[in-house]
Amino acid sequence: MYSMYTFNTLKKWELTAGIIVNTFISEEMVESTEGGMKKMYKPNIKYEYMADDVKYYHNDVTTIPDFNKYYGSMKDAQNYLNNYKIGENIDILYNKNNPEHSMLKNKIYEIRLFLTILSFSFLLVGITGLLLFNKYYKSRQH
Repeated sequence: MYSMYTFNTLKKWELTAGIIVNTFISEEMVESTEGGMKKMYKPNIKYEYMADDVKYYHNDVTTIPDFNKYYGSMKDAQNYLNNYKIGENIDILYNKNNPEHSMLKNKIYEIRLFLTILSFSFLLVGITGLLLFNKYYKSRQH
């Protein structure tokens, strides 16, 4: 439900070009699902972008769909950051009514979305094939 609300909200945001100016990993204590606190590693991406002739800076890895992404190891966080190089041009979504609110458009998201749609397509074709085969098999028995 939350992700559908977020998707509907974000599709109204404007797309603009940005550039990555810095990347780093921060250590944060995060509440564990088992209870208590656990040290986690959060990749951070500082980027800049222009909206309505004003330059904005953002220092968060808020991406679609990886909202507030944390990792259990420094290595995993670094592997995530390896997808984003300093000086790289990137796509930014920003709120036209409040341009300082922005989000890095995750490059990996389109790949995940494509693979998810492709997987569901194969599943649908498979189920349809099974149902048709079952119907054909039953008609041959009578």
